[in-house]
Amino acid sequence: MLTKIVQSILVASAFMIPVIGHFAINNDTIFQNENRNAFAYPQDYHDKYWDELQKAHNDRLVGRETFQVLTSTYLSNICSQTTDFSYKDAFAFKGNSMGWFYLGDEGRKYYQQHILPVKQKDIFYEKNLSLLKHLELIAPNNTYMVVGPDKASVYPEFMNQHIGYPGKYRHFENIKADLEKAGVKVIDNQEAIVKEKDLTYEKSLYFANDSHWNKKGALFAFNNTIKELLGDEFTPLTYDFTWKKLMVGDLNKSQYISELKQILDLCEPVSKENSEVTSIDLEDNTQETGIRQFGSDDFIRCNVNSGTCNYEKIINSRSRKDLKVALISDSFGGFFEPYLVDYFKEVLWCNAYEDHTKILKYVSEFQPDIILYLRIERSI
Repeated sequence: MLTKIVQSILVASAFMIPVIGHFAINNDTIFQNENRNAFAYPQDYHDKYWDELQKAHNDRLVGRETFQVLTSTYLSNICSQTTDFSYKDAFAFKGNSMGWFYLGDEGRKYYQQHILPVKQKDIFYEKNLSLLKHLELIAPNNTYMVVGPDKASVYPEFMNQHIGYPGKYRHFENIKADLEKAGVKVIDNQEAIVKEKDLTYEKSLYFANDSHWNKKGALFAFNNTIKELLGDEFTPLTYDFTWKKLMVGDLNKSQYISELKQILDLCEPVSKENSEVTSIDLEDNTQETGIRQFGSDDFIRCNVNSGTCNYEKIINSRSRKDLKVALISDSFGGFFEPYLVDYFKEVLWCNAYEDHTKILKYVSEFQPDIILYLRIERSI
């Protein structure tokens, strides 16, 4: 008798546990140790219908979510001892079938800024705002906060669709409103870049396994930025580009990348125009003069990525506009600066990570007509 009772309970549980779960768990449920939403029920029949139906069914087993939370810390500790897996950084643990990778959440919630309504400001917001206010005193009415959009702002469709709601939220919209309320002129390049996306995805404006825009993405940002500054006086720069696949990046250096779809994301502008330029390292007062092809990095020696120097002035003998422009930037300025050198008479570049007092000193001595403070949106 007892055996039959136990059997009946087990059989009933086999049916009731999923049934209860189907009412108790919805598509918004996030499984903490997998950093994803519960799989949704498939809406129509396709090749993966039964696979997705099974995943949705399994996600709704009563107790699964609780069990995963209880075991996540234990499992992550084991994984971290034997692999490079980081539980806290799980949002960027792996890419997708197209070979796209995104920054994770360890430390500053990068990924979540584009999938959840994040409210807190970046830890450097007040410092950025203070620098902008001091720069405004040097070039009144001609100082601008220039935004380099996150890759997640431009290509949310490649983010993991089972982690929150990719592309639904953009935390920078809140920051932008605060900056403008504080009197800062903001040039946001997101829409200008999104408008130029290749929807066949054969060529990209951002690197697939790196967090930066490439030189074509930077060109669209440059044209949009200078159009905002000069209006109808500005004629956009145009170049042909050579294309190939970037095989290494700052997000994933695995050879697994080479097996995925060959999205072309590494490009170089091609131009027959050139001019004589003089590059001056302002800290040690060394300089170099030579013939530079427009669009290239020739004779631009200083940027955040190279680490060779932190303050550089470049004089162009054949500019389109006889103005002096100061660019204070992070690594997104590396591909943006060459176009400034193509267009303007003199360009000062300052490393945004340097001491702000020192930055203000060099900018003040340069006496620019225009100041651009270019930062990636996640760091503003």
